[in-house]
Amino acid sequence: MSEPQAGSDARAMRTGAVRHGESFVVNGSKCWISRGAVSHVFLVDVVFRDEEKSPKGLLLIDRDTPGLEIGRIEPMMGHRGSPSTELIFRDCRVPVSNRMAHGDFSAALVAMSLSRCCNAAIALGVAQRAYDELVEHLKQRAAFGKHLADFQGLRWMIEDMAV
Repeated sequence: MSEPQAGSDARAMRTGAVRHGESFVVNGSKCWISRGAVSHVFLVDVVFRDEEKSPKGLLLIDRDTPGLEIGRIEPMMGHRGSPSTELIFRDCRVPVSNRMAHGDFSAALVAMSLSRCCNAAIALGVAQRAYDELVEHLKQRAAFGKHLADFQGLRWMIEDMAV
């Protein structure tokens, strides 16, 4: 869902789809797409430009669809098991049959919101690993004839990190 100018604000989403016969032509871009570097199918939030009644919706887009470009892999600190990328759509033709039903858009937003809770767990895991690595480093590294872990000022910093 995320876009460079909108973040994850669905109301500000600009990636659009226009119906041409039995296809939608998609143009726009997405960013921070989880597992974008390895996914084979994407569930993409779009604005259906020629519809007023239900202009927002979802399209299933295969990785090898002409007009879909997998952009750069976003640099991540710690969370490298889920490589995030940008997706660029340039006249990307998607069959009309790949459109999700109208109610699925709301359900997808709810599911995405619930999955965001995992981000806190991931961040906590990354922070715990950084803390553990730092403690090991301070135990092994020495300066002025003492291990860094023996310096009171550094211990205070470690205490703050632990809290």
